[in-house]
Amino acid sequence: MLKLKNLSRNEEGAVLILFAVLLMPMMLLTAMSIDFTRANYVTTQMAYACDAAAIAAGKYNIADAQANGTLFFNANFVQNKGDVTATPTITVSSDLQYVTCTAVGTMKGSFGTIGSSNSGILTLNSAVTTTAQRITPPTEVTLVLDNTGSMSSNNKIGGLIAAANKLVTNLLPAASPNTKMSISIVPFVAAVNIGKANSGWVSTTATPNLTNFTTNTPWAGCAMTPDQGLIMDSDAPPSGTRKWPAYYATSTCTNVLDTKIVTNTCTTSSGSNNYSYTNAGGTLRQYSPPVSSVGPNVLCGLPIQPLTNNLSTLTTLINKMVPIAGGGTFGNLGLVWGWNTISPKWSGLWSGTSGPLPYGKSIKTVVFITDGGNNWTSISGKPSDIASGYGTTYASGMTSRITAGTLGSTKAGKCTSRTAIPATVNGSPMGGCRAQIDERMLDLCTKMKAEGIQIFTVGFAAGGGIDNLAIANLKTCATLPSWYFTANDNAELLSIVETITSQIQNVLIIK
Repeated sequence: MLKLKNLSRNEEGAVLILFAVLLMPMMLLTAMSIDFTRANYVTTQMAYACDAAAIAAGKYNIADAQANGTLFFNANFVQNKGDVTATPTITVSSDLQYVTCTAVGTMKGSFGTIGSSNSGILTLNSAVTTTAQRITPPTEVTLVLDNTGSMSSNNKIGGLIAAANKLVTNLLPAASPNTKMSISIVPFVAAVNIGKANSGWVSTTATPNLTNFTTNTPWAGCAMTPDQGLIMDSDAPPSGTRKWPAYYATSTCTNVLDTKIVTNTCTTSSGSNNYSYTNAGGTLRQYSPPVSSVGPNVLCGLPIQPLTNNLSTLTTLINKMVPIAGGGTFGNLGLVWGWNTISPKWSGLWSGTSGPLPYGKSIKTVVFITDGGNNWTSISGKPSDIASGYGTTYASGMTSRITAGTLGSTKAGKCTSRTAIPATVNGSPMGGCRAQIDERMLDLCTKMKAEGIQIFTVGFAAGGGIDNLAIANLKTCATLPSWYFTANDNAELLSIVETITSQIQNVLIIK
């Protein structure tokens, strides 16, 4: 009996000894199982973060690939959680078409260290690699940019120049121009400058016309619109029966065209002094060329840049932009000429380009940036002596340049008096004909979207000046409500441009 009891005690001791011997391996196996499960999870999270990093690096300015990729990696992978760290490295192929994210992660094991601080039992390393291809199908982008006088406040013109430069640089990296991407620019004021090279599109029978300009003050390139009154704007190209009247702001010094003036002094003056000038035998005052401050080309801004993938050509024009006070804001004129630069109906008509491509053969995008509601600037409560794409002829006793109904719309009708809604913004009069210009602009947006053109709109609200009606119209114009943006300052406009760039570009994860 005693022997059996002793045997039982011996067996219990053996089990305890065996358990003690096996405890450490069992704990190690359990820890290893837990750690390998954690390692797989960490590797998966690193892979997701690397995907995001590669896409972001490819979408945004490729020169900032490492910074942008690291930012997005860290936003999707929490560092130091559970003693896990990971470091991404972003590389870009020499042709700028591929972006690779490689991330190496380190994870401390469950047992940390045993014995000394240098004897980590399960310090696991893992690595992931993601490669993204920057895919750009044939894409045509037109920038329709407000250059009106209100852009001088709060240095909005400086913000617009910086944002436009960033956008074209993002889409056309200087190191490797994107041959599938082409961009046009339409700076708009109260009229649009179609370019002196396109004088063949200008009517020779309308009054005034190009023959009314002199050698001293030649035509600067601005045109009025052939779609007036109740005829809505369209992208119909020039033809034998469709021409653009010449933009020619006649002098208030006479009731006749100023080429007939034989003296160098102005004997009468009414309206704006910018329109009190003589053109015979004298030299007219100028701003820094090519923007004229007085004379028949007054309020005529910078010329349209047709589609190009030459980055230097685009930035040179952008850097020349200046606010041009007077005339008003005609968003419809900017948009219709933006459409004309990418409409296949104009293929082969623009100098220096074989495009635009047919619909369905390219992605066509409009980026429209403006800082206020549409209006025709008023003098004494009516848009009378101010030139625009809808009227430039002054005549003594004429109450308004628009009494003949040159600016109208099918719903709002002809504009013959101040119709601003609201009458003032921040205490400043908004001018006339707003309902008519708004309707024409929204009609254009509808027509362009019907052709598959995607539209981004930005209300540049720095310092105020853009009201709820303008915001509502810009939202309606945009392809999606989320493609309308409000920029409250220059920094926010830069951020918005980055977002728009990412929408325009396409990036595909290939491995």
